[in-house]
Amino acid sequence: MLMSYRRSTVTPLCLGVAGLFVLAACSSDPASAPPITDHDQDGVEGRAGDCDDFNNTVKPGATDAPGDGVDQDCSGADTPAEVVEDIDGDGVSADDGDCNDKDSSVHPGARERTGDGVDANCDGNERPELGEDLFAQAVGLIDTDEDGAISFDEFEAACAARAMIAGEAEPGVVNTHASCAGTNACRGMILHPWGELFDHDCRGVNNCAGWSCTETAADKGRDGPTLFAQAGCSNCHHGDNADFVVLVPPGEDAAAAVGTFLGYPDSHLRAAIAFGMAGVGPTGVAYQNMPLHYDVMSRAEMNTIITWIRAGTLTAKNFAYGDTQGPAKP
Repeated sequence: MLMSYRRSTVTPLCLGVAGLFVLAACSSDPASAPPITDHDQDGVEGRAGDCDDFNNTVKPGATDAPGDGVDQDCSGADTPAEVVEDIDGDGVSADDGDCNDKDSSVHPGARERTGDGVDANCDGNERPELGEDLFAQAVGLIDTDEDGAISFDEFEAACAARAMIAGEAEPGVVNTHASCAGTNACRGMILHPWGELFDHDCRGVNNCAGWSCTETAADKGRDGPTLFAQAGCSNCHHGDNADFVVLVPPGEDAAAAVGTFLGYPDSHLRAAIAFGMAGVGPTGVAYQNMPLHYDVMSRAEMNTIITWIRAGTLTAKNFAYGDTQGPAKP
């Protein structure tokens, strides 16, 4: 026997498979259906997959910020933080601007070298540009006694404050022989004897005489004993007990050398530390009793170790031409 039934107003979800009978669990009253809840008004209800319906930045489809501990896209887990690799260990990754992450001497902020074909500081330029003649401007900055000329003492004082007039560089030390090969691979300022002054990267320095202010390393604040231990070189002014030894060329009086050494002004000792003491012996063999240190010590550290040396007990010994010296330590 066929049964008759009234048309129901319930939603299709409450109908049987064939639409012949109403499921017992469903109600024909719309007012009794579960209410729609989207507490954070992000367009997704909690029952539709919003795993935090009180935070409108959290819902399925949201962008999940890696490594912040929040599952923004409701995937069930926070996206792991990205590992930024610093291949050469210089503290700067390729993502942070290291233009050669396989060379630890190349990274933003590194010291630029001259003529080596390497953009060490990753600024897009292989080397700094030579500046214009700054003598007229520099007179007002350096000529403190206002006599219209720049004396060595005035130049040295300006060098101690900044190694370049127009550019930016660590305070420097003065080399009184600007044609010295030790001024290669440096930057600073050069005062020609005929009165031209430039910010330089050493391309215009050699064979020009004058005074050269060379940028020194950044200051690490090391004390005298630490500098002597860390920034020295093998067989270089070291005695058996880590005392400072005055090295004397063969044939010269070692006993008198200490007094001569202590009689040198600080400017002379700074230049010796920065550029080394080199020469050629009677047989034509070149010697060097201190490697270049202007890129190892800051100017302030050079002053610190000079004060420490002057306050200590010095000894002297003769060295032989051709003695080999180890490289400067970092």
